[in-house]
Amino acid sequence: REELDPIEMKQWLGLITLIDVNPDPPCFRYRLVGTGHVELHGNDPTGKSVIESQYSEDISKFLSILYSTLNNKSPVLSLQTIRYKRIYRAKRSKSA
Repeated sequence: REELDPIEMKQWLGLITLIDVNPDPPCFRYRLVGTGHVELHGNDPTGKSVIESQYSEDISKFLSILYSTLNNKSPVLSLQTIRYKRIYRAKRSKSA
């Protein structure tokens, strides 16, 4: 932890997701979801279980990664290409 400096990681902080693991019975809960992910998906699952939130497009693949982490007792770096459709909304002009 001493080697991690949040100032040096600033450009990636909005893309970080932390998940708490309760091993018995296995339960995975979002501790923190970066603002980049929240903006991309349009909701914030922080505090919700992974299954409850249905935040991942491929929940079975995502759960298999989480169970692998639990069984191997090691962190995982998961890099994924995300396809999304951006929705643009017209800004309302202020009336005088």
